[in-house]
This record gives sequence, structure tokens and C-alpha cells, in this order.
Amino acid sequence: MKVFISFLIFILFTFSVNAELLNSNEDMIGHTYGIAQDKKGVMYFATQNGAFLYDGQNNLALSEVYDIPNAWVRDLRYYEKTNVLIVGFESFGVYQVNLTDGSVLKVSSDNSYVISLSIQEGILVLRLQDRMEFYRLKDNTQLNLLLTNPKIKSSTDGYIDTDTGLYQFSKNQYTLIDAYISKRSKLINSTNGLVAWRDGKLNYFDKSNRSISVDWPTVPKTMYVYENTLYIERNGDILTLSLFDLKAVEGAIKTDLQRIRRVFIDSHSNLWVVSTNEISIFKNNIEHNSLQKKSENNRMIKHGDTTFLSTDDGVFIKTNESYRKINQSTDIGNIINDLGFINSNLVIASNTGAYLYNLETQKIKKIYSGWVIGVHQIDDDIYLATDTNGVYIVEAQKAKPVPYINIALRSNEILGIKKIDNLIYVLTGKGFLIVDNKTATVHATNLYKVIDIIKFKGDLYLATFGTGLYKQVNETFEQMPGPTHIIDIVQHEQNLVISTSSGIYKYAESFSVIPGTSKLNVTPNSVHLKGSLLRFGTQLGISTIDLDFIENKIFPVVNYFKLGERVEVNYPLEVDLNVETTLYLSINDFFRSVEYQYYLNDKWISAID
Repeated sequence: MKVFISFLIFILFTFSVNAELLNSNEDMIGHTYGIAQDKKGVMYFATQNGAFLYDGQNNLALSEVYDIPNAWVRDLRYYEKTNVLIVGFESFGVYQVNLTDGSVLKVSSDNSYVISLSIQEGILVLRLQDRMEFYRLKDNTQLNLLLTNPKIKSSTDGYIDTDTGLYQFSKNQYTLIDAYISKRSKLINSTNGLVAWRDGKLNYFDKSNRSISVDWPTVPKTMYVYENTLYIERNGDILTLSLFDLKAVEGAIKTDLQRIRRVFIDSHSNLWVVSTNEISIFKNNIEHNSLQKKSENNRMIKHGDTTFLSTDDGVFIKTNESYRKINQSTDIGNIINDLGFINSNLVIASNTGAYLYNLETQKIKKIYSGWVIGVHQIDDDIYLATDTNGVYIVEAQKAKPVPYINIALRSNEILGIKKIDNLIYVLTGKGFLIVDNKTATVHATNLYKVIDIIKFKGDLYLATFGTGLYKQVNETFEQMPGPTHIIDIVQHEQNLVISTSSGIYKYAESFSVIPGTSKLNVTPNSVHLKGSLLRFGTQLGISTIDLDFIENKIFPVVNYFKLGERVEVNYPLEVDLNVETTLYLSINDFFRSVEYQYYLNDKWISAID
């Protein structure tokens, strides 16, 4: 009999802890030599007990699913272009596993004692015990790319450290980038360059092979680069460093794990820490989108399907998957302070003025000369907040002063303009104005650098850069204990979310810093809240936090199924119930536990793992 099977999924709970320990498959726990993740989110582990996969629900030996040996695996790599997993064994050579159709291809002979694998420009590099071998991935043709056979100290994608120096791979050849010959070495590549620990020095080489170096006496057991952040082990802790200066971005991640062997960042930015006998996952609720060049002030704004990015290097528009600089030939200043939109024009605020970039003609027009701090939309109008000349409104592609506001100012430094309960609040370097039907009144002139205002649970709160948060009590504002240098303040559900020059805080009855943000310097005029997603700029680039940490919709998938004793990867629409069948379902999420039911003969029946 053949039947169609449907599934219903129930979320039992979402983990509120930071780490989840994987120990349900003891064979998977041990000496781990490599970690990879495919485009579906499935994790793969190379261990002395074989290769294993984990999809959040199922732990399986890879040899149960694919026709490969069940033996010591020294390394594995995922190649997304052809959706293959490359598995390097200690004594059985190297195999390519096609994750689409389940086919297996042997790449090298059994006597290939693999130390590590790397992939560079479509070429698979095998670092073996006594040599290196090269294979073109598209057809598995073996290549001869080294005229000599150097002694390899360490290797990573695109780089090798040898007894003749440090080399970079490009256009099918190796080029010397550092003639220093190290005794001990560890390498890890990034999209923007290379991190190399060599004889007590931690070095970063960018794409142009410019390098910076800091003292790092202890040998790191493992390193991993994600975007422009280096995760590096030191004395049992995981430190996060910025690649731009190799300085700490955040406090050490305390793991309490002994003998850390690997760290890995998955597609959801979760941190995996693998020790000799445990695997821990630290949920990362912050996603960083880094930049290719160091930039302290970064902001992103979206208008329909178009994305704009401002950095210390100018203003960029996103085309396809890359960014194009819009001010190649036009000087718009060297400090971009804010971005906004009016009709089909991008409004740019900088240290030299305000500019309109027309999306259709791609031409830039200057409409104001002088330092512009911000661009603020009130209803259908765009206002410019200037440094010394008060408030201007943009009309007919011109900037015009607003006399009824400017005449009442006690400070011409405008730091923000907001609308609350049909009243316009003009925030200044000395107090703020309330504008009601073009009549402006002055308030709180004893407060300096008022940068934001919000109504929260019926009360007004003022945010300042220098003395922190104030709450209105009767006719005065009382200072509240908490962060002092505030950049922005928004409300999410029953909390205020306060962005500062030293992290992001939540406030309900008291202040608490959002984990992972304590050293982030939030860029002014960069904070955008949409639903539960908070997007903001920092010295790392553009970052996003899910303030809820919960996805509203999840869907189960059948990653594998077992017919009798045989595990298959391609799931049929019909299942023959005359053959014992096991379905391996998952939501490809590593932080939730779920239950399943199946529908058969007009009934829902609980499924058992």
C-alpha cells in the first residue's frame, strides 16, 4: 500500500540559554578536525570516529547516508557552487559527495594521508603528509601547480606558510607575500585577506597584502574569521577582534570548555565551539554586515527596492550584489551625517552641505551650504537640521529656512526633529522647542545636546549626548541612572531600546545592555526599527538585531529518509508502507525542540523520533 503523508509541527519551546550542548551522539563528540555547513543549513563534522551530519534534529554518521568509509576523517569542506561536500580521510583518500543526488566520487588514492583541505578559485588543495595535490573541482583533473615541494607549516584557503615564506594563491600560482620564515604558524583566511599567527605575532594581511601586527605570545588552538571579526582562542576563552586593528570588539566569551579545538560561525551567525568532548552553540542575535574598508560611521537606508549605504568613503548605491559609489566625480564632503528621501531624490547631509541625488538622472544637486547634522521627515515634509543656522525645509529642490522655528532658538545647533501627538519637537544643543501650529515655545534650556525624545508609557523621555536619559516629572525632567552618551532611542513592545556610543541597552524598569553590543559605537542617524529587527551602523559596518529572537514561521523538511536499512537523500512523494520507513525531519534550527504528527486515515498520529 502506498500513501501520501502530511506533517503538522508544534513548537514546544525556544531556548532562552546562550549555549546548547550536543551530546546525544557520543561518536560525534571527540577529536573534531573540521566543520562545514551546506546551503540548507545542515552541519557536518570531521572526527576521528568518522564524518557526521547534524540538522538540529538528527545526528547521523555520513556513512549511513552516503557510500563513503566509516573511518577517521581529517577534514571536510563544502563547495556551494556544485553543492558537494569534500571529505578527506586519514587512510582512505578524498571523496566528493554530491548533496543533490547522493552520488559519491573518489578524488584521490587510499595512500593520501590528508592533513587538511582548502579550496581556492575552484581548485581543491590537499595538504598531505608529504606533499600537496591540486584538483580542479569542475572535472577533478589533477594539476601541477608547485614546481618544488616545500615543507608546509600551515595552510588555509588561498594561502600556505612554508619553509621559504608565506605565499598567496592567485591565478593558478603562488606569490610570496612575506619572506619571514616561521617556526610555528596558524592561518585562517577571510573574504578581505588573511589572519596569520606566526611565532608569537598575530598578523592581518588585507587584499593588497598591507599588514598590521600585534604581539600574541600564546599559540591559539583555533581561529575563525566572520566578516571583519576574528574569533580566536586564548587560554580557554574565545576573544573577538576587529580585523582593522586587531583590538577587542567584545568581552571574552567564557565557555568553561576544556581543550577547545574548533570554532565556527553558521549561516545564522551562531557561534559553534567544539572541544574534545563537547559541542556548544552560542546563539548570536546580532548579524554584522561588514565593509571592505575601515569606516567608523556607517548607515544604510532603503527606498523601495533600492539600498543606499553611507560610509567614511562616501555614499554608495547597491546594484545587484555590489555597491557603486554615487559621488565619484562630485564632492559632497568627507563626513556623511545622514540620508533621507524626498520624492525620487536621495537627500544627503554632510559637513559641506545638503545634496539631492536624483535616482533617475543619477545627478547630484547641492541645495544648502554648511554643516548639516540630520535629515528628518515630518509627515510629507523633509527638514534639514543644521549645525549653526537652525532648521530648513526642502521645497521645490531648494532648502529654505523656517523662520517661526529659528527665531525662537536658544541654540542654532539642531540635533533632531520629531513629531509626537501632533506636536513637533525641535531638539537642540540647549534644550528643545515645542511647535504647535507654527508657534514655538522653549523648554529645558538647562539640558545640553538633546538628541532624541520619545513618549513611553504616557511619559516623555529626553535623551542627551553627555548626561544620559531624563524623564519628565510634572514640569521638570529628572535624570535617570544609566548610559550617558545616547545616540538614539526607540520603543519595542514594553521596552525602550537605547543606542549609545558604547552599546545598546533595553530599559523597562531598569537598564540592561543587550549581549554582544557593549563595545559597539552606534553611528548617529543610523538606527531603524522595523517589526522586531533593529538595524544600525557601527564601527564594524551595518548590524541587525532581532529583538524578539524568535521566528514567527518555521517549516519542517525531510532531509533524509530510510527504506529498510538504506538511507536516501531524495524524498519521494509516496511512501510504500510495506517497507519499514523512517523519515528524518527537521526545521534546520539548532535552538528549538519540536514534535511532529502525521496524518493517516483521517487521523493525526504522534510521531516518535
